[in-house]
Amino acid sequence: MELTIEEMSGTSGPGGEDRFRRAHRSLLGPAWRYQLATDRPAGTSRLADAGEDPGVIELRHFFARTLRDGLQEASVAYPLLAQAAEVEQDPAKRDDAMLMVAGGLTLEEMSERLKLPSEVIQTWEANYFDLRDVRECLLFMHTAVICPLRGAGRMRFAAEIRLGVLAGPAGVRAVWDCDKPPVDEAERIFQRSIKMHLKMDAAAAMPISTEREALAYLKLGTRLVIEDNRIKLATSQLIEKCEQRRERIVRRELRAAAAAKREREWEERRRGEPRRCSPRELKAGLRDHQEVQARRAREERAAESPLARLRWTTSARPAPTPTVMKAVVRRQKQRPPRPKERSLGQKIPANSGRDHRPSVKRPAGRCHGAEAALVT
Repeated sequence: MELTIEEMSGTSGPGGEDRFRRAHRSLLGPAWRYQLATDRPAGTSRLADAGEDPGVIELRHFFARTLRDGLQEASVAYPLLAQAAEVEQDPAKRDDAMLMVAGGLTLEEMSERLKLPSEVIQTWEANYFDLRDVRECLLFMHTAVICPLRGAGRMRFAAEIRLGVLAGPAGVRAVWDCDKPPVDEAERIFQRSIKMHLKMDAAAAMPISTEREALAYLKLGTRLVIEDNRIKLATSQLIEKCEQRRERIVRRELRAAAAAKREREWEERRRGEPRRCSPRELKAGLRDHQEVQARRAREERAAESPLARLRWTTSARPAPTPTVMKAVVRRQKQRPPRPKERSLGQKIPANSGRDHRPSVKRPAGRCHGAEAALVT
């Protein structure tokens, strides 16, 4: 019994195209359409084209048109394929597109990042990096993508692809943000950690065949261990600072709440509304009330005692009358000024001991009381 081309290729029946795609991708890798299109020129066998993928046939005709008429004529006939070929030939755009596909980013985000239409990105992905639906298969990603990159000497890019496969879109964005200036200390520590892990992943795939390479590997491992310890120390310091800042914020909030409570209580007292007291305030008020009652009781007992009924008298001298006060003032005005102090070398006059105050003429008769005291 003779088999048809469809039966031989596995494309007959339901799901034949999907089986064809999975079989060739597992054997040829993510760029299976490109490899099938370049293995055989277009038009050499119509029976072979009949059982292949439509994308492979179109890509094969695009390459044939490019060789026959030039890239400009082929770009007019196949614009999407021409733009996808330009993306593949640009190393920077190709690496970004591979990283985003491995990380599972959407076509819209890829279009915004690469500044290309989503149709062009979809065409490039279908022809050169077809693995979006199998990116969760770690064994296929390791054998078909990561190992070829390591074999080509691209250890850093292989580590970035591996991070994108394991961490998803967050890992891809972390790789992009490593070269940006950090906003704060937390972002700086995160960038250092991502760079350190990428270096460790790249160092794990380094070939060691000579003593020089072994020594270089040992030095790199020592530097990475020291960097890891520094990152851990910076992380612990940052955690301590965050805890202190959080405590300050909590205290500030508590003070604000206490101030708001005092303001609310003052408003209640101003409006005359009853205020609810706490148990501690109730105990303090009861204690103050008991102290006031006890003091009043002591005062009442002291007032009722026989000792408080006694009246004490004094034999103090009576206050002077206004007449006596006027006489005292007049006597002070008539007193002469005090003599000036003399120096040590100045002689003292003979009559210095006498009183130079003018004599007061004594009136006739007897003086009584304060007037007699003023006269003398």
